[in-house]
Amino acid sequence: MRAYVGAFEILARDPARVADFFHAVFGWECREVPWEGPRYFAFRSLGANAMRGGILAREERDELATTQPLLMLHVEDATLEECLAKIVECGGVVDLPPRAVGTMGETARFRDPEGNLFGLWRGFVSGTT
Repeated sequence: MRAYVGAFEILARDPARVADFFHAVFGWECREVPWEGPRYFAFRSLGANAMRGGILAREERDELATTQPLLMLHVEDATLEECLAKIVECGGVVDLPPRAVGTMGETARFRDPEGNLFGLWRGFVSGTT
């Protein structure tokens, strides 16, 4: 299966403040995304080398908590369940099973054999990756 680094996430106690910071410093477009999980702002940088990502509310006992930005691997040719099964088969560990993010897609988290944390993303509709 194929995956690419399509985005990264920043965890923050106050995601609106961090969104305002990156908008003011770098001009990133940030918008709050309604969904049933923690407060989340999607961002997009401008220009020829535009990138995407998100700023996710971090809570002290949050199952998604990490202290570093998180690389999000976008999967196109397999379900997240298939991808996670291969990760486990190859020595990785599932940290968060797939869960829907509104109507946009689904996300999951895993650790490689060294314990490095990564996110997975698969959009429900083309263009949401």
